[in-house]
Amino acid sequence: MNSTQQHPALVLHPLPYLADSLQYFHTIAAQLPMPLILQSDITPQRATSTTEPRGRFDIITAAPEFTLQTHGGGIQWIGTKPTVDSSTDSFSTLHAVVIEMLTTNVDFSAATQHELPFCGGLIGYCSYDLAREYAPLTTGAKQDIDIPDMQFSFYGWACIQDHKKQQSWLLIHPQCNKEIAQTLPTILLSHTSSTNNYLEQRFSSEFVSNMAKSEYTEKFSTIQEYICAGDCYQINFAQRFSCRTTQTPLELYQHLREVMPSPFCAFIPIYGREDNAILSFSPERFVQLDTNGVATSQPIKGTISRQADTQQDQQAALTLQKDPKNLAENLMIVDLLRNDFGKVCEIGSVNVKKLFELQSFSNVHHLVSTIEGKLNTEYNGADLLQACFPGGSITGAPKLRAMQIIDEVEPHRRSIYCGSIVLYSAHGAMDSNIMIRTLLFNEGNLFCWGGGGIVADSESDNEYQESLTKVQTLLNALQGNHRQ
Repeated sequence: MNSTQQHPALVLHPLPYLADSLQYFHTIAAQLPMPLILQSDITPQRATSTTEPRGRFDIITAAPEFTLQTHGGGIQWIGTKPTVDSSTDSFSTLHAVVIEMLTTNVDFSAATQHELPFCGGLIGYCSYDLAREYAPLTTGAKQDIDIPDMQFSFYGWACIQDHKKQQSWLLIHPQCNKEIAQTLPTILLSHTSSTNNYLEQRFSSEFVSNMAKSEYTEKFSTIQEYICAGDCYQINFAQRFSCRTTQTPLELYQHLREVMPSPFCAFIPIYGREDNAILSFSPERFVQLDTNGVATSQPIKGTISRQADTQQDQQAALTLQKDPKNLAENLMIVDLLRNDFGKVCEIGSVNVKKLFELQSFSNVHHLVSTIEGKLNTEYNGADLLQACFPGGSITGAPKLRAMQIIDEVEPHRRSIYCGSIVLYSAHGAMDSNIMIRTLLFNEGNLFCWGGGGIVADSESDNEYQESLTKVQTLLNALQGNHRQ
């Protein structure tokens, strides 16, 4: 008997393929705690179309074995704590959890032969404010949102939908709770058609920004002064929108998912905070790590609005591709990420695979670049996250000084905005997004953000409009102005 056969193995059960993964998700959410879903750029309509999607898999799970939360450097465990030492450093604790997860001997062959991206493992988020643990940010934007800086849960099972092969699987890790594992096939096979319960009367207040346009202009001038003084080349500047709502997070997610399909959608509940959740419709990958140790990042820098007229839309895309300002911004962030990768990747392995690639979404065109590197064997994905966190595309260059200026000019701390949702599979693959086009549902309040990179030749009115454009489809959908 070979060594692989001696290890406990994953169990795979075939499930009926559903074009709409929310049918499975609603069934799970009604019966198990901490339900989450990670979705690719697939809607029921696109699942049956010939359009090439920007994704392939949807992942649904719930009822984690344990959850790690950190807040201001403090560590909290919920459920069965793994046998690791907790430090006061969030990333060090996450590193230790990853080490234990990756060294647990499990036969993953049943999943890998089907190219499944998740074999059980960690799913969670790192908020932007997690960076305060190691970055000297002292000017102190106001903190008015109280959620964990980091949350990772170990999930021992997953329902995975492969939209390319039109296959669905129930995957069970050997560490999955046995009682839950026994009930999962019955639960999933009891699915019903999902319905959109999104109501017209859904908000008790209008969305408002945390900055008037005059205040935005004033702070823009402050940023320009810092750039002219040589403090930074680029600074990402964002405004926050908020309102009160009586809708549930799941109702909001389902509605917005139909309006804004994106390659890195996610619904992430916050453990211990009833009805608190992250609703992400991000187009941007942060860092990815494959099982061979190849690291990838795909920063977005450069944005222009889509046009209803086809010819005008093509012209807008061409304008973006030739715009010196946007090209310069993108190149600055590529260089920053090359430097971040260099901290944990093998010398000479970091290279730019694609530069200034045009990617088009429902309401905007983006310029996207791709950087790759080979992770040094002494590091794991937690180290890669820390080396690159937060993403350069949503901070600026140089990163630390840009973050300090952001903390000075933005009225409130960013919370989850520009943080990352992370999936780390037990077989070593990791993927993550950057939380742009993302909402936070917190104590009946709904928050979202829009921003952009400021450079020396930026114009205030244009940047203000860009910050609105990036969230306009989302805000229109929430306020009932969107028509499909």
